[in-house]
Amino acid sequence: MNQDVNNIIDNLSAEWAQDMANAKRKIAILVEENRLLREENESLKKEGDKE
Repeated sequence: MNQDVNNIIDNLSAEWAQDMANAKRKIAILVEENRLLREENESLKKEGDKE
């Protein structure tokens, strides 16, 4: 019985670790997309100021 509980805990821990890794990857992608969009926004603002 105790071994079953430990297996369940190990499986949940592995799932949570995988979910956390996936979330961190998605956050990293969103941060990079945000950075690129900010750069593009600044560039467009500068073009607009020139006109």
